[in-house]
Amino acid sequence: MHEIISTTKPSHKPSEHIPPHKPGEHVPPHKPGEHVPPHKPGEHVPPHKPEEPEKMITIFINGRPHNVKPGSTLSFSEIVKLAFGIYDNNDGIIYTVSYSGGKHSNEKGILTAGSSLKVKGGLIINVGKSTRS
Repeated sequence: MHEIISTTKPSHKPSEHIPPHKPGEHVPPHKPGEHVPPHKPGEHVPPHKPEEPEKMITIFINGRPHNVKPGSTLSFSEIVKLAFGIYDNNDGIIYTVSYSGGKHSNEKGILTAGSSLKVKGGLIINVGKSTRS
Protein backbone atom coordinates (compact mmCIF):
# COMPACT_ATOMS: atom_id res chain seq x y z
CA MET A 1 0.00 0.00 0.00
CA HIS A 2 1.10 3.50 -0.75
CA GLU A 3 0.51 6.41 1.56
CA ILE A 4 -1.07 9.43 -0.12
CA ILE A 5 0.36 12.74 0.97
CA SER A 6 -1.41 15.96 0.04
CA THR A 7 0.86 18.69 -1.24
CA THR A 8 -1.80 21.40 -1.35
CA LYS A 9 -2.00 23.92 1.45
CA PRO A 10 -5.34 24.55 3.16
CA SER A 11 -7.03 27.70 1.88
CA HIS A 12 -7.90 28.84 5.40
CA LYS A 13 -6.70 28.62 8.96
CA PRO A 14 -8.75 26.38 11.23
CA SER A 15 -9.12 29.29 13.66
CA GLU A 16 -11.01 31.32 11.01
CA HIS A 17 -14.09 29.10 11.31
CA ILE A 18 -13.93 27.96 14.91
CA PRO A 19 -12.41 30.31 17.45
CA PRO A 20 -9.67 28.83 19.60
CA HIS A 21 -10.64 27.53 23.01
CA LYS A 22 -8.46 27.12 26.03
CA PRO A 23 -7.68 23.58 27.27
CA GLY A 24 -10.42 22.32 29.59
CA GLU A 25 -12.91 24.92 28.43
CA HIS A 26 -16.40 23.60 27.71
CA VAL A 27 -17.14 23.89 23.97
CA PRO A 28 -20.82 23.58 23.03
CA PRO A 29 -21.81 21.61 19.95
CA HIS A 30 -22.45 23.68 16.85
CA LYS A 31 -23.58 23.25 13.28
CA PRO A 32 -20.96 23.06 10.54
CA GLY A 33 -20.32 26.54 9.16
CA GLU A 34 -22.12 28.21 12.08
CA HIS A 35 -20.33 31.21 13.57
CA VAL A 36 -19.31 30.38 17.11
CA PRO A 37 -18.26 33.42 19.15
CA PRO A 38 -15.25 33.08 21.44
CA HIS A 39 -15.99 32.25 25.06
CA LYS A 40 -14.31 33.55 28.14
CA PRO A 41 -12.43 30.97 30.21
CA GLY A 42 -14.70 29.44 32.82
CA GLU A 43 -17.84 30.76 31.11
CA HIS A 44 -20.58 28.12 30.95
CA VAL A 45 -22.21 27.94 27.55
CA PRO A 46 -25.30 25.71 27.37
CA PRO A 47 -25.33 23.19 24.52
CA HIS A 48 -27.31 24.17 21.45
CA LYS A 49 -30.70 22.49 21.47
CA PRO A 50 -32.28 21.94 18.07
CA GLU A 51 -35.80 23.28 17.76
CA GLU A 52 -38.37 20.60 18.38
CA PRO A 53 -40.88 20.16 15.61
CA GLU A 54 -44.35 21.38 16.46
CA LYS A 55 -46.48 18.54 17.81
CA MET A 56 -49.33 17.57 15.55
CA ILE A 57 -52.17 15.05 15.66
CA THR A 58 -53.66 13.19 12.73
CA ILE A 59 -57.32 13.37 11.79
CA PHE A 60 -58.95 11.70 8.80
CA ILE A 61 -61.17 13.53 6.35
CA ASN A 62 -62.78 11.36 3.68
CA GLY A 63 -60.19 8.70 4.47
CA ARG A 64 -57.18 10.99 3.94
CA PRO A 65 -54.90 11.88 6.88
CA HIS A 66 -54.46 15.54 7.82
CA ASN A 67 -52.08 16.84 10.50
CA VAL A 68 -53.45 19.56 12.77
CA LYS A 69 -52.44 21.19 16.06
CA PRO A 70 -53.71 19.36 19.16
CA GLY A 71 -56.76 21.03 20.70
CA SER A 72 -57.48 23.14 17.64
CA THR A 73 -61.00 23.84 16.47
CA LEU A 74 -62.00 23.50 12.82
CA SER A 75 -64.99 25.31 11.38
CA PHE A 76 -67.47 23.72 9.00
CA SER A 77 -65.97 25.65 6.06
CA GLU A 78 -62.37 24.74 7.03
CA ILE A 79 -63.32 21.05 7.09
CA VAL A 80 -64.95 21.35 3.65
CA LYS A 81 -61.80 23.10 2.33
CA LEU A 82 -59.62 20.28 3.67
CA ALA A 83 -61.91 17.73 1.99
CA PHE A 84 -62.35 19.40 -1.42
CA GLY A 85 -59.77 22.21 -1.54
CA ILE A 86 -62.51 24.86 -1.77
CA TYR A 87 -65.69 25.88 0.03
CA ASP A 88 -68.24 27.10 -2.50
CA ASN A 89 -70.86 29.13 -0.65
CA ASN A 90 -73.33 28.75 -3.51
CA ASP A 91 -77.03 28.08 -2.83
CA GLY A 92 -76.91 25.28 -5.41
CA ILE A 93 -74.27 23.27 -3.49
CA ILE A 94 -74.98 21.39 -0.29
CA TYR A 95 -72.25 20.02 1.98
CA THR A 96 -72.81 17.42 4.68
CA VAL A 97 -70.25 16.86 7.43
CA SER A 98 -70.44 13.95 9.86
CA TYR A 99 -67.80 12.80 12.32
CA SER A 100 -66.94 10.11 14.84
CA GLY A 101 -64.24 9.85 17.47
CA GLY A 102 -64.80 13.41 18.72
CA LYS A 103 -64.23 14.86 22.17
CA HIS A 104 -66.19 13.48 25.16
CA SER A 105 -69.84 14.53 24.73
CA ASN A 106 -69.30 15.06 21.00
CA GLU A 107 -68.17 11.49 20.28
CA LYS A 108 -70.09 11.52 17.00
CA GLY A 109 -72.45 13.82 15.22
CA ILE A 110 -73.27 16.04 12.28
CA LEU A 111 -71.93 19.56 11.74
CA THR A 112 -74.02 22.30 10.20
CA ALA A 113 -72.82 25.37 8.31
CA GLY A 114 -71.45 27.93 10.76
CA SER A 115 -70.59 25.37 13.47
CA SER A 116 -67.17 24.05 14.48
CA LEU A 117 -65.54 20.97 15.94
CA LYS A 118 -62.71 20.61 18.48
CA VAL A 119 -60.34 17.98 17.14
CA LYS A 120 -58.50 15.09 18.75
CA GLY A 121 -56.19 12.43 17.34
CA GLY A 122 -57.94 9.75 15.30
CA LEU A 123 -61.01 11.89 14.58
CA ILE A 124 -62.80 10.63 11.47
CA ILE A 125 -64.74 13.15 9.38
CA ASN A 126 -66.80 12.40 6.29
CA VAL A 127 -67.71 15.27 3.98
CA GLY A 128 -70.23 14.98 1.18
CA LYS A 129 -71.05 17.42 -1.60
CA SER A 130 -74.20 17.47 -3.69
CA THR A 131 -76.01 19.90 -5.95
CA ARG A 132 -79.51 21.08 -5.31
CA SER A 133 -81.85 20.20 -8.16
